[in-house]
Amino acid sequence: MTATTPPPLLLERHGAIATLRFNRPGALNAIDVPMATALRDTVRSLAQDDSVRCVVLCGAGKGFMAGGDLATLRADPVQGARDLLAPLNEAVALLAQLNAPVIAQVHGVAAGAGLSLMLQADFVLVAEGTRFNLAYINLGTSCDVGASWALPRLVGLRRALEIAMLGDTYSAAEAERLGLVNRVVPAAELD
Repeated sequence: MTATTPPPLLLERHGAIATLRFNRPGALNAIDVPMATALRDTVRSLAQDDSVRCVVLCGAGKGFMAGGDLATLRADPVQGARDLLAPLNEAVALLAQLNAPVIAQVHGVAAGAGLSLMLQADFVLVAEGTRFNLAYINLGTSCDVGASWALPRLVGLRRALEIAMLGDTYSAAEAERLGLVNRVVPAAELD
């Protein structure tokens, strides 16, 4: 990261509320190794801060998160996956252990790792028009980033298998009906 490159994750504090904003809008916030590392380190720090009473996850630009940045895997897919998933999986475990509720404010798209991260939140608020896709099956991989743990607990095993194995895209209304999200609101009301 150079002086001209914006940080991949922004932390905003408003009293007891910590907002984590995925900040790669040019790539629909696709998560790469620097973002995954920043997420892990920031959540680790928040977990040790007793003044944090709520954590909000959101994305800059046109979407929450389009998933993993597949460019990370081009040179060496195995090592690239290790480099990305090690900090990302640790961040998910830390999010699950936080003593503060986690709220996801989702707009645009939540796909792959973005959907998996959203599933870790205690409360999910979604803008109308948002689209959801677990996406892993379309890449020939299994779910990661905690999706295989969270999804059946939210929607039941049979529905979780359908979502994971078919690779369908769901609208905000369908996601609410399935139990993936808590509420769908007009985009102007998301913040």
